[in-house]
This record gives sequence, structure tokens and C-alpha cells, in this order.
Amino acid sequence: MGGFGAIKAALKRPDLFVFAGGISSAIDVPTRPFSIKRIGQWRHHRSVFGEWQGQAQMQNDPYVLAQSADPAKTPYIYITCGDKEGLLAANRRFAALLSKRQFAHEFHVVPGGHDWNQWNAILPSYFDKLSQVMSKQPEHVQRESPPRGRNMLAQRGSAG
Repeated sequence: MGGFGAIKAALKRPDLFVFAGGISSAIDVPTRPFSIKRIGQWRHHRSVFGEWQGQAQMQNDPYVLAQSADPAKTPYIYITCGDKEGLLAANRRFAALLSKRQFAHEFHVVPGGHDWNQWNAILPSYFDKLSQVMSKQPEHVQRESPPRGRNMLAQRGSAG
């Protein structure tokens, strides 16, 4: 659920990011309806997101967050999904919401399923877009050091 997490984080804390990417994102996971076929998954999601339509679910639902986020302050969002994935409909709906609200984003439907063949094929264009977005950032954003404590291995290594 990396794409879900990246997009949710960018919508909740746009001040921390300039780019968020979702490849085959389980973007609808907080609001997936109950299914007897996936009862274990549904129970797990409820343990993470709380009761149905509850506060925790709403505070972590990218669709809800995109309704209230300021498109002008939100990082660039890059989304892809395979044309054979069960996640495609949810990603299309999310991309339509981003378009309607005029977020800076792009959405690509690519050949393939929810597998590494599809993901490996999309990575070059994903990183090209990331590089393009980063190159448009002010120099202080590109060179800014991580907060103290975040790079402890490098700090220890340089201390000798």
C-alpha cells in the first residue's frame, strides 16, 4: 500500500513534499466495502481505519482529503495503474476527482496487472517525472538537509 500512503501523506502534509507517486495504488482501502470473500482483509482494514464511516476512516481517506486540500499547495501527484488490475476503477475515480479540483497531477493506464512486469516498465517514466518536478523547485528545496537526527548513520560515519 505504498502508493496509498504516499498520496495520503502528500494530501495531509503538503508542506513536507513536492511529489507523490502511486503505482497500482490501493487508493480506496479505507472505504472498501465488506466482502465475504475477503472477510480477513476487511477486518484488518477496520482494525487500521476504525469503525465504518468513523473519524479515523475519514481522516485517512484520500478521496475525503482531496476534497478539502488546497490544490495550489498540494505536491504534484503521479498515478499509474495497470489495465488488468482490480484497482483501476478506484484509481480512475481518484484521478477524476483530482482533475475536477484542478490538482497538478497525471494519471496513466498502462498495460499489465498488479505485478513487477508492469511496475518495472513504468519506473523510467516515473523517475523522469520526479526529476522534472524536482528540477523546477527552488534551489533551497533541492539542497535542504534532512532534519537533525534523520541522517544518523552519515553523521556517525563522518565522526570517525
